[in-house]
Amino acid sequence: MTTLAHKARLLAAAALGLAAMGASAQELRIGLVHIDPSASSDGIKGLNPLGSILARPGYNATLGKATTVLVTYEQRFMDDRFGAQLVLGIPPKHDIIGAGTLKPGETIGSLKQFSPGLLFNYHFADRKATWRPTLGIGPLFSTIRSVSIDQAVQPNTTAKADKAWGVVAHAALSYAANERWSVVGALGHTRVKNSITLSTDTSKPPYTMLGLPPGTALSGLDVKTRNTTLSLTLGYNF
Repeated sequence: MTTLAHKARLLAAAALGLAAMGASAQELRIGLVHIDPSASSDGIKGLNPLGSILARPGYNATLGKATTVLVTYEQRFMDDRFGAQLVLGIPPKHDIIGAGTLKPGETIGSLKQFSPGLLFNYHFADRKATWRPTLGIGPLFSTIRSVSIDQAVQPNTTAKADKAWGVVAHAALSYAANERWSVVGALGHTRVKNSITLSTDTSKPPYTMLGLPPGTALSGLDVKTRNTTLSLTLGYNF
């Protein structure tokens, strides 16, 4: 199975390969990004007979906001107008918020989402401009880790998520303090669909008291996440 590290290396290799065609400048940025998710799904569904018993109609969930560290590296080429930008950072931790008939508005768990992306940028001004607007779009690779579910909501349950490709886009504006240093603000949007699988051990209470046969109840939901991001970074050109 292809690993996350391998996927990240593929994104980095693609960025470096494109940048090699007439590369002329590089920029490293670090700062903060605020993530406002809009998550939706068709609800939790049973994946086997036991899971169908536990997957009650109307159960749903969404995600809470988060802020984390953002790191990007861009290689520019073709007279500094085009760039390939690798977007990384520390995986943010999101609260899982109940929705529908599942404790709406209450925190019922948490997860970490790591979504490295590769942006293909166009810069609307030359490198010496004080103000430089940028538009970019490209692929991202999303993996959800450290999924935890409040055991008071669904006892003896663990969760895992798949990995998926999505899309990322942004509009940025940089202010050059001098030829080396700049401050960059950006409004971004990401879109991706992940599947989360819940595994419940019905051989333990309270399921035994409910008369369920012992086994593993599998249920899951497909989550479509549309994140709006606001970032502020400090950039160094070299």
